[in-house]
Amino acid sequence: MKALTKWLETAPRWRLIALGATLWGVCYFLANHWPFSQPRFLPYFLGEEKIPFVAWTLPIYWSVIPQILLGLGLIKRELLPRSYLAGAGLIIGHSLVFFFYPTTYPRPMVAINNHLIGWTYQLACWLETPGCCLPSLHVALSTLCGLVFYRQSKKSGLLWLLWTALIAISTLTTKQHYLLDIASGCATAAISYRLAFFSSHKT
Repeated sequence: MKALTKWLETAPRWRLIALGATLWGVCYFLANHWPFSQPRFLPYFLGEEKIPFVAWTLPIYWSVIPQILLGLGLIKRELLPRSYLAGAGLIIGHSLVFFFYPTTYPRPMVAINNHLIGWTYQLACWLETPGCCLPSLHVALSTLCGLVFYRQSKKSGLLWLLWTALIAISTLTTKQHYLLDIASGCATAAISYRLAFFSSHKT
């Protein structure tokens, strides 16, 4: 572990980004397309089934990718090793849940006039089918990013957490996740964050 931490402290950021993207891609794709059992539907809560599909929120949904890339590029070097390990833990842990307990969302067939936005919706359905809903890795990684930046700077951290909140809402308006997925994704991010920084005196 010490050798890994040392490498994370000195490795070029582009290598960390490439390694993280590879880990996410392999774990998520395998769990998504070859789950252990048949994906199941989850119950709705608080009338969430009445939330409309809002096509223009798809760019917000996908903005989690630049959010994480910016996070890896802007985070202070001293926070990077623990944050990186926390993110890797989320990817691996969530993928195991997706593999052994796959869940899926009854996504609607919708007509989208904008070709680019329509294409991104089809891409989202393909990437997240058949069963990677609970807990939402999308929300978990975004929440972790927000928490780390709040640790780094409260002012900028609030903006990152606002971005995270918009991303979480967009998972509902694009019909990709349940409320339960969002809540559990936030919980796993908080746990991962606390485990990563529990020995640090700064909270």
